[in-house]
Amino acid sequence: METCRTCKHPVSINAKTCPNCGEKKPVESENVRTIAAVLVLGIFSFLLYSVRAKDEKLFTDQPDQNPVISIQKPSLPITEKPEATTMHKASATEETPEPSLNISLKIWIASMNKELAKSKLKPLKANNDNHECDEKTCTDLYESGPRIGFLVKHHENNIISIIGLASGDGSVKSGVDILLANLTLASVLSPNTQKTIRAPAINKLISSAIESEKSDPVVFDGVKYSAVLVKGMGLMFSATKAD
Repeated sequence: METCRTCKHPVSINAKTCPNCGEKKPVESENVRTIAAVLVLGIFSFLLYSVRAKDEKLFTDQPDQNPVISIQKPSLPITEKPEATTMHKASATEETPEPSLNISLKIWIASMNKELAKSKLKPLKANNDNHECDEKTCTDLYESGPRIGFLVKHHENNIISIIGLASGDGSVKSGVDILLANLTLASVLSPNTQKTIRAPAINKLISSAIESEKSDPVVFDGVKYSAVLVKGMGLMFSATKAD
């Protein structure tokens, strides 16, 4: 049931006239209602679009209150890399070679064996178990019997330093052999110094070390000699290049 559009009297949806007031077509058909709804919706959409367009125009016409500032960083000048020079420059990691003694390894061994024989000491024999090398130097142990040895540091065939190692058994003979071996080393490395000057100085140096007394190094022919008694190891008599 629907109501008459004129008198609001209930009428059938299919009635052609209103039984109360006689109005023709008292009820609108479904098609008419649909068309009317579409027209109303279209008019509403048009009005809404017009209002929004006006507002957007007003907004864009106004100056920007908070403009976005774009800051560009100044470009750095392009500099060409300097060409590598052909001149060799020593780097900080490069080390200067250690100063060597003025004698080669082969000549030292031959000279030592000759002088050791005069003192009735055994000739030098290389201990292959004590051979060590790094990138620049090697260290070898040469022994004269069971209690006397010489630790030789060398670069190729040039001797850098020699450390005489000796440990006595408490007997007079072992003490004399140690003294003779180190005196022999000094005579080979410093042949230009008279024996009467060299021997007493080396003897005093070794005696002071054995008695645990401080003794200043001595220098002969550009070679510095020093001695120290190391507990558990024995006497260490070293020969290095003088400063």
